[in-house]
Amino acid sequence: DYVYDALPLRPAQAMTERPVYAVFEDVDINALPCSYTLHAFIYPTGAEATTPPLGPTIASIMDDPNYAGLGGVFAGKADVCTNCQNSDPFDVRIDVSARLKA
Repeated sequence: DYVYDALPLRPAQAMTERPVYAVFEDVDINALPCSYTLHAFIYPTGAEATTPPLGPTIASIMDDPNYAGLGGVFAGKADVCTNCQNSDPFDVRIDVSARLKA
């Protein structure tokens, strides 16, 4: 029988919260003419929603104080992509948890 000199201490419990998602529901890539980048913006309760910046660069969009994340959809190839033709609509989820804590 082997006896350890000391047992490792039990690590502190990782207290994690469930993520919060912005959801783009039922995306049908067969109905889309091209691929898209989806951007999520979060506004504080009671705040006036402003028009999110549209560019000129991705960096300028991501610098907006209400910016919460991005997702993407590959589409526009349904005429030549067998996998695309056989795919069902799906949800795109963007984790906005970090922005809600800011």
